[in-house]
Amino acid sequence: MIQDLRIKYFGICLPTIDLYEEFSDYRRIDPRVRMRALELGLLIHSFGCQLQVVSIGRSRESNIRIYGYDKKTGHRELPARAIDFSVKGVGLKRIIELKNYHSIFLDDGRYYSLIHHDVGHGDHLHLQVPYNKNINKILWDNVKFKKGGSHGRKRY
Repeated sequence: MIQDLRIKYFGICLPTIDLYEEFSDYRRIDPRVRMRALELGLLIHSFGCQLQVVSIGRSRESNIRIYGYDKKTGHRELPARAIDFSVKGVGLKRIIELKNYHSIFLDDGRYYSLIHHDVGHGDHLHLQVPYNKNINKILWDNVKFKKGGSHGRKRY
């Protein structure tokens, strides 16, 4: 059973004990993405706003519910290298400021992303750090394909 807890760091809200435990466990969340999340939290806190964590790691079933198939994503690795935040109450101006600020991390030659989008389950920010074969274990190795769909392969 998911317990409502609403643990808050500066600018970051973890609404359930499950998300708090996941966010705190280095085996379940890549410390590089947690570090970036806390940095964004400090900035959003200075605006008088808050980001609520809505997703870190995902099961195969969750991915299928969201995308219709088991999409290759940083949420499906262990430790997870992606976090989704609700942007409810943040406002577009602040979201743009967060994205502009986050661009400093793109200057180190690696791919770090902060995307503002809606994949059908609500407007949110998606924060992700690059895959690192020494840290992240891919969990979609067993994704099955069948003929048809785009590029002759369809996931099911």
